[in-house]
Amino acid sequence: WITSHGEIKALNQLTISPQVSGEIVHIHPGLEVGALVKAQDFLLRIDPQTYQAAYDEARATVMRLKAIIKRLGIEQSCDQRRLKILKRNKALALTELERSRRLLKFHKVGNQSAVDRKEQDYNSAADMADQLAAKVEMLPIRIREASSNLAAAQAQLNLAGIHLKRCTLQAPFSGRVKAVFVEQYQ
Repeated sequence: WITSHGEIKALNQLTISPQVSGEIVHIHPGLEVGALVKAQDFLLRIDPQTYQAAYDEARATVMRLKAIIKRLGIEQSCDQRRLKILKRNKALALTELERSRRLLKFHKVGNQSAVDRKEQDYNSAADMADQLAAKVEMLPIRIREASSNLAAAQAQLNLAGIHLKRCTLQAPFSGRVKAVFVEQYQ
């Protein structure tokens, strides 16, 4: 049996504080000096409403961007098919215009008004095909842009999820409470 004077210190000491800010809405009822806590015991909860709203908004943004990417993919597929048709219409309109011009010039069949209408038809078909070709050319760029935005939104969603989880503070290991510097609704 040994009798001595001295000081006993805990092997592990840790100051625990929340990693997010906000109003404390609940504190563990037994969280007081000298109390024993077990690993993963709930210690306090910060009002999660703002963090939940940020998480919900980020999730909605991710869902919206996924829908946009899907829509752009479908649009690209449809527009590529339409472009083939419009290019064929353009070629047919050009053939018809050239035929009308030859008939009028060499055989005096038809009139200039008919040739002008065929030219208008060709110009209209060419314009539609050119516009759609430009749109089809831009779609991969728009899809890459939306994909980049989706990656950023997913990162925001992950961050919002981390912040939401941090609204609940748990004991990292079992031990005894040395001091408490927190009050509810603080």
